[in-house]
Amino acid sequence: MAMATSVRAGIGANCLINAGDIHIYINFVDGLVQPYTDQPFGFRFDIARDLVENVVAKRAVDWSNSLFLSARFTAWRAGDYNEYIYNFFKSLSVERMSRTESEAKSKLNGVPSNEGDIEIGDYTVQRRCPHRNADLSVFGEIDGDDLVCTLHGWRFDLETGACRNAEERPIRVNKRS
Repeated sequence: MAMATSVRAGIGANCLINAGDIHIYINFVDGLVQPYTDQPFGFRFDIARDLVENVVAKRAVDWSNSLFLSARFTAWRAGDYNEYIYNFFKSLSVERMSRTESEAKSKLNGVPSNEGDIEIGDYTVQRRCPHRNADLSVFGEIDGDDLVCTLHGWRFDLETGACRNAEERPIRVNKRS
């Protein structure tokens, strides 16, 4: 969690996971996971212990897909919906957390207005994905004839810049000589 300072700032509160007789406190403020001893929290998940043990045993890096989408838990939060906490639980590996941290940093700090194009492989492309402003220098990969934004899987034709996921969402792309 030490590397995820922007994600932690975006979450802005601590989280309690009640898993039967085990109570896990995720201290996002200090970047620690510790036993719960009546500390304050802004998020709480009540999940059957066997479900938590299963995702931990499988070393699941995406609890949103491997656990939360099953809807076999209850949740509570103080305040409005917070996408950062769910992005955290979708990013439980170093690689995924690096990507999530980059996205959180952009959201919290804004996108600089003077960003130039970037080079990926043999191409010069705009820096930001038109879907959610992901930094393509971090999330962009070439896959055959496509540029792929690996954050959400959006694909762009490298010849024309046309988006293969949504109409009228092209990117600027040029093949370098």
